[in-house]
Amino acid sequence: MTHLLLVEDDDDLAFALVDNLEAESYRVTHETNGRTGLERALAEPFDLILLDIMLPELDGYSVCREIRAQRPDTPILVISAKGQETDKVRGLDLGADDYLPKPFGLAELMARVRALLRRSPATSSATIKIGDAIVDLDKQTVTKDDTEHRLSHHENEVLRRLVACRGEVVSRAELLREIWGAEGRYGDRTVDNHVVKLRRKIEADAKNPQFLLTAYGEGYRLCHG
Repeated sequence: MTHLLLVEDDDDLAFALVDNLEAESYRVTHETNGRTGLERALAEPFDLILLDIMLPELDGYSVCREIRAQRPDTPILVISAKGQETDKVRGLDLGADDYLPKPFGLAELMARVRALLRRSPATSSATIKIGDAIVDLDKQTVTKDDTEHRLSHHENEVLRRLVACRGEVVSRAELLREIWGAEGRYGDRTVDNHVVKLRRKIEADAKNPQFLLTAYGEGYRLCHG
């Protein structure tokens, strides 16, 4: 059974989350403060950690940093009332795989949990060769022509999803839902702009891509050897 750790000090929210997650056949362990949450996260393996930021004893940013340092392969989904862009960037930079601001819909939370759990260990830790470029999804880097380029969090997540579905078309709607969530301010152009940036870092000629291909009217697919 998939084992999740929930670190959340709001008892009402935690009760609802545990109830709904267990209804989806997940096993859930709940901790109410940052210090015990960190101790539990390091003491046993979890398939996914759901982590609040504003926690007693030890804040979620510190917890996230320590978990990522000691358990680099464990997915972390931050759920927090701190929803400003700077808060999200800080959480992602400290190692969170996704950041969902409160209040959030249960359906969106479940979709993000499923998306993180779908990533196989091979996909999450793979180093991939795409043409002349070497992509490291763990380090969020692309190395081409002896030059290392840093991938943003969202660029890395778009590429990770295309790698997981290599050769298959991934729709813009699916990428938006799984990477950016259901926030209405994002649209198809958000995905398109990130693919353009990826092409500049990976392709020999970004205007005539050989690997990050457009499926017109649908989305994108990755072809590489």
